[in-house]
Amino acid sequence: MEKSESGHAKNIGNFEKIVSKCESLGEIYNPAVPHLKLPALKTSLAEGKAALAAVNQAETPWVIAVNAREEVFKALSKLCTRVINALKPFVSAALLKDARSIVNKIQGRRSIPTDQPKSSASQISFDNRINNFDRLLTLIEGVPDYLPNEEDLTAVSLRAYHQQMIETNAAAIQKSNALSAARKQRNELYYSGTSSLHEIAKSIKSYVVSVLGGKDPRAVELKQIPFKKMRT
Repeated sequence: MEKSESGHAKNIGNFEKIVSKCESLGEIYNPAVPHLKLPALKTSLAEGKAALAAVNQAETPWVIAVNAREEVFKALSKLCTRVINALKPFVSAALLKDARSIVNKIQGRRSIPTDQPKSSASQISFDNRINNFDRLLTLIEGVPDYLPNEEDLTAVSLRAYHQQMIETNAAAIQKSNALSAARKQRNELYYSGTSSLHEIAKSIKSYVVSVLGGKDPRAVELKQIPFKKMRT
């Protein structure tokens, strides 16, 4: 769990402590504001726990999908080098140069003079690598004489590998979007607006101080329970 994620978990744990302290005050805790009353606080606590659990549940599929994509893509650079070497006997020097230019983009190498703008040189995002590999395959598929003995270097096998790239990238994006949505929902509940758990915690402390006074040990203890506003 990243530090920021553990911070959200600590906040909801502290919010539960705050609610417990309010409950322990008995009849003394009697705010007029509806969302500060104990039943509403328990509902907010339950929603906060559910929102945190939703993030946790979305995180594991995302990690699995990202790792699966990484496993597929890690072979790409070396595979492209092998493809270029296998392609040499079947194509003209000009066509081989075109293929190498595409491979340079896949591998993040410069195929232009080094004094040219950097933005023109490297295209190594997942989407760009998928697109450039498709360009390389389209070039290969236009060479009917390209018939290597190595099965994994055939046009059919390379196209199947390209499909794996597409599918694992799409899965990683989908799981990333699901995780982002869960985090957004949690962050809004915890930190956004006057009805957020962060603002509720502040209001509870202010109310208890108004009832007991700032020096009362129960008020002091409650004020010392933090609910930090995290970066989201």
